[in-house]
This record gives sequence, C-alpha cells and structure tokens, in this order.
Amino acid sequence: MVLGPDLVRARRRGEQLLVSELSSGERLQALALAEEMLSVAAGCVGQSIEDVETALGQLERAPKFEKVWAGIKKIILDDCEFGGTVSVDPVTARRVLFARAAQRRASLADAATFERTELLAEVAAELGVSTTELEDGLFADLKGAQLLRAAPRLRAPQLLLDYETQHIQGVLLRSVKLTATVVDAEAAAYRRLFQKLKFRNLLFRLTRLEAGYCIEIEGPFSLFEAVTKYGMQFALVLPLLLECGNGHLVADLRWGKERRPLRFEKKWSNQPTGPDAGTAPPLRPEIEQLITALRKKSSEFEVQTCSELLHIPGEGLCIPDLKFSAPGRPNVYLELMGFWSRDAVWKRVEWAQSGQHERVVFAASARLRVSEEVLPEGTGSSLYVFKGVMSPSAVLEHVEALSRA
Repeated sequence: MVLGPDLVRARRRGEQLLVSELSSGERLQALALAEEMLSVAAGCVGQSIEDVETALGQLERAPKFEKVWAGIKKIILDDCEFGGTVSVDPVTARRVLFARAAQRRASLADAATFERTELLAEVAAELGVSTTELEDGLFADLKGAQLLRAAPRLRAPQLLLDYETQHIQGVLLRSVKLTATVVDAEAAAYRRLFQKLKFRNLLFRLTRLEAGYCIEIEGPFSLFEAVTKYGMQFALVLPLLLECGNGHLVADLRWGKERRPLRFEKKWSNQPTGPDAGTAPPLRPEIEQLITALRKKSSEFEVQTCSELLHIPGEGLCIPDLKFSAPGRPNVYLELMGFWSRDAVWKRVEWAQSGQHERVVFAASARLRVSEEVLPEGTGSSLYVFKGVMSPSAVLEHVEALSRA
C-alpha cells in the first residue's frame, strides 16, 4: 500500500510539482509522533477500528503536521491486524432478528409496547448464543466494528522510512512517464532492477551510459488513461530504483482534479537497502509455467533462468528471461515481451536485423497484432507469437531452429 495523492505535502511552482520532504528538525518531530502513535495503537488491542482512530486523533500535533499525522496513521492501520471475535454470523443474525422484529411490530395491538429485550433474548436462544453475543455480533462485519487483534509490528524508525518512501509514491500514482538515470551500481543490481520492471509488465527503454543506464518507463496508465489502478505500478517502481545505486528521477504527472501536466524530480544517493535487496527477482507467472512445461519435455536443451544482459552497440539492451544450452550448440535466449506496445516489437525487429547479437527468441502475445513473418530467417533471432499461454513445443522449435542457424 502507498499513501494517496491527497496525503502528499506538495505545491505547484510553474510546471513543477515541489514536494515538501521532512527537514532534519521535522524528522525528529515526526519520529516522536510516530513513537507516540505506535504506543497508542498498542494500547488499543481489543478495541474497534473506530476506537483506534479516535485515540490516534486525540494526539496533539502542529497544524503543519496534519498530513504527516494522517500518513503515519494510514501506515499504522495498514500494519494492524483487525478481525471479529463473535459467536454468530452477522448476516444471519440481522436477517432473523429484523424479520422477527417486523413481524412482532405488525402484530402489536394499538396500546401494546414493543419489548426489545424480550425479542433479543428469544432470537439469541434460537441462534444458540447469549443476548450480549447477539448484540455484539449484529454489525461485526462492518469495517468500523472490526476489532484490533494485533498491534503494528513496525518500529518508529522503520515507520518513518516507510512514510518518506510512500510520500513520494503518492506523487508517482499520478505518473504517465518516468525517466530515471541510475549509476554506480553493480551489474547484479541492474539485472535485478530490470527483471523486476519486467515482472510488473512495465514498458521501458534503456540507454546505456558510461557509468549506468537511463531508463524511460511507460506503462498501462499512459496507454489506457486509467487513474490509480495502473498508477500503482509506477509508484511501486520507486523502491526498486532506490535499491539500485545513485540516481535521478523525473516523472511526468497529471496532477489534481484538472489533471494538470506537471513534472516532479527526485535525486537519491546511498539509500538504505530494502528487505528484498540482493535477492533474486521474482519470475513472472508465465515464465514459471513455461519452465515447468519445458522440463517435462524430452529435449537436449537445458533451460534455466537467465542472469545475463545482452548489449547491442547503438541499439540498446535485451533482458532475456530464459537461457537454453546444449552440448556443441550455441546458447539461445528467450525474452517474453508480455503485453507491451507494438512499438517494442518493432524495436526488437530492428535490433535482430542488425545481426550483432546473440540468438534470441522474442515471445509476443497475439494481442499485439504482429506476425512472425516480420522477423524472417537469417537474422539470428526469431519472433514467436502465441495465443493464451506459450507452448513448450513451439518454443523448442524456435530454439532448435536458431541453434542450427
């Protein structure tokens, strides 16, 4: 989860969006506030969400810290464990009790009094619970009635770090394009970054620099003009970038109710590494499924996840997902293009036609409306267009053909 744009402390200056990050003095105040809020939340175990929010709202804070307080509160509530502890199904209890109450009222004589306590006891006995359990359970499925089962596990320093990251992510929710320059990282860190970008189905273009890479990132937000649903993918890019060397980010935004075009910039250097830094990037489900299917086939080729980056002078960078190897055969790579734009396919075609690269099978969904014929034999690569899921037999045919080319 990330903070929403409404919780971002920002102002516009011309065509720039300036975000107010915490100064050293404000950071100390925010840390103290976070510690106090965590303490209050820990003391509310067993109480409802509404009670927890009320207790947090009673803490004193400066007016300029209102959005900081709201942002920290959201992160705390996201880290809490809420749930009901009732002995009766709320839907069933409401249906039986309200139906019985309606019948009882309809049958009352003009001067008769409706006996609520008597009715509750009658329905409670019918449902096999006490009157108190029935009353407690009537609306236990509503969010505000959920009880705090476990306090946040976060500590104040980590909570504040999360707040500062999510504060910037709230800006990136409104992104249509990101351009990031990342330098001074190890090769393995670049590889993890690029693979994680692919895992999120983001379309990105890489330009190799002397000390790193320039990454232009586009995605479903700009292609389909959705709002936060796809903007979340851009927001989730930020921690990936912060884990990888030093850099500079420029985001093209559509900000506010009017979706005004603005630009946001951020630099980072020697950021703390996250819990997933240094770990192998996740595989996309399609690749995991293909690997499982390939290993069930009888083939001389060994398939494994690829740890290499393929550079093409003057053309760009290929980030294969799989590597196929066999004794006495040249290696063949596979890159899954997912649901990127057709323009990305044409870039790969131009790249393949340069003839200065390893053998690569480019796998593209039929949704991109391209034909395998656009990449003819003799280029050293091939285009595999698939419908639904990739066929292991078809993939091996492409690999076999390239290995003999």
